[in-house]
Amino acid sequence: LQDPAKQVVGSTVEAELAFGPENLGLERSQIHERIRDVIAATGIEAISGRETAWLSGGEQQLLAMAGTMMMQPRLLVIDEPLANLDPATATRLLAILRAQADTGRAVVIVEHRVEEALELRPDRVLWIEEGRVRFLGPVGGFFEVADPDSVKLPFEVVLARERERPEASGPEPPAR
Repeated sequence: LQDPAKQVVGSTVEAELAFGPENLGLERSQIHERIRDVIAATGIEAISGRETAWLSGGEQQLLAMAGTMMMQPRLLVIDEPLANLDPATATRLLAILRAQADTGRAVVIVEHRVEEALELRPDRVLWIEEGRVRFLGPVGGFFEVADPDSVKLPFEVVLARERERPEASGPEPPAR
């Protein structure tokens, strides 16, 4: 999803969505049904019927994700899905990916924007830094080992850590 301009090949939104299933030999009725379902699932109704050449980068990225969903894969491996997205579109794409995971589809995301990727509420985290596995396990364990100087953690996690530090509570008030 990093360069949707090179991924989107259809001249219209619907042609783009139909591309994969047509090449699989699906029947027209099945393709139209999938298009309708995927447009609703991704919330791209506003761009339906438009020419892809006139879509913004974020719209193209959402369309590329929708095109992937048209294939109904059991596993989604996505590299930097939030790259080049404004915060609102990134949030929307994360919601789409979470919905995909909630249907039982395996979703693997490679992302350097850790704070935003954690909004996906992943089951597990694999943290690789300088070519070495630093952590593999449940999200809660990641929060315990992640260094806030090298990984941007969600504000709530940083605040909770600060409250737990003894010096965070300040010095004892003088006795009266």
